Amino acid sequence: MSSVKWDERDETLSQAVREAVLRLTSSQASGQLRLWQIYQVVPDLKPKLARLDRLPLTRRALDEALSRRVSPQDQSPLFD
Repeated sequence: MSSVKWDERDETLSQAVREAVLRLTSSQASGQLRLWQIYQVVPDLKPKLARLDRLPLTRRALDEALSRRVSPQDQSPLFD
């Protein structure tokens, strides 16, 4: 029986999501990010979407990114 280290996986994946969101927002003129844009940059994310209950940091990173509009004048950090 293999044991999945969900904490480590969550930390790694949430960091990858945050980096992808920063990259996407810097290249996107304005509007709302979409989930498909994020998982195109982070391919490991898509198969894990059904297990977000085990990945609370990743879920939080996605919630923050997807609930925020990107505007060209916005200089505030996306994540604290």
